[in-house]
Amino acid sequence: MLQDVFLDKKEQKNQARMNDLIERVCDASKTGKTLLEDAKAHDVKFLFSDSLGCVDGCYKADKNTILINEDRPDEQLLTTLVHEARHAQQKVFAYEPENSLYSAVAITRAKEADATAYQCAAAFEMRGLELDAYLDFAQLNPEIMDAYVDYAKDNKDKALCEAFKHWYDTDVTLQTYDSRVLTCLEFGDFGGNKDVKNTDLCKNIAPYMDPEFFNSKEALTISDKTEKRVRDFEEKSGKKVSTSRFYIDKGNGVVKNPENNVGLRKKISQMVQR
Repeated sequence: MLQDVFLDKKEQKNQARMNDLIERVCDASKTGKTLLEDAKAHDVKFLFSDSLGCVDGCYKADKNTILINEDRPDEQLLTTLVHEARHAQQKVFAYEPENSLYSAVAITRAKEADATAYQCAAAFEMRGLELDAYLDFAQLNPEIMDAYVDYAKDNKDKALCEAFKHWYDTDVTLQTYDSRVLTCLEFGDFGGNKDVKNTDLCKNIAPYMDPEFFNSKEALTISDKTEKRVRDFEEKSGKKVSTSRFYIDKGNGVVKNPENNVGLRKKISQMVQR
């Protein structure tokens, strides 16, 4: 009985905090307000969680719920809400059974880069009323913020584009998300041969991006460690998993070209024609 009372008080406190955070986002950022209002219009629930560990937040598509880490400070959660609300708008999924490894990696990366670009836009707008939120994001993601700021006042789509591209510059970030993809592969969540089209990545995730970016070395480089894990999975499972569309970073500045990459073939063809 006493435990129920405690839980009720905690839930009330969390709900009050969540309402305050949402209101502050809407007051400080036009981008954030648009995303949060859209989420509410689609009945997305906003809840705190005490079991997210090192994760700031996540969007659970099966429950149409955004979970936010209750242990994080408010200045961090203001932009996290925007990040997760953007995920709620992304109606494309990496782990469909028919998807290839290329699709799962490309979709996962694009969704994270896009959500971070919108988070950056909101953080930039918050520098007036919520300076600590702006500083928190800018200090954690200086190159992304710098790329956004260069175009923010004149062309928001270009600013989003530059922030999106700079998300791919951090090897640790790429390897973290690639590792999650491989864990899902090992659990059998996907494993088909369907490759997502670059135009669909733009249409369904990042309409401000040029489709050619998704053929680039920046977008398609995986680490040697990731490639080795794929080969280990093949050996253990007996299943063939293609990495032919990826550049492989072998370390020490050595990058192996992909065996099958549309963008690379196009560049070579243009060089030959010259």
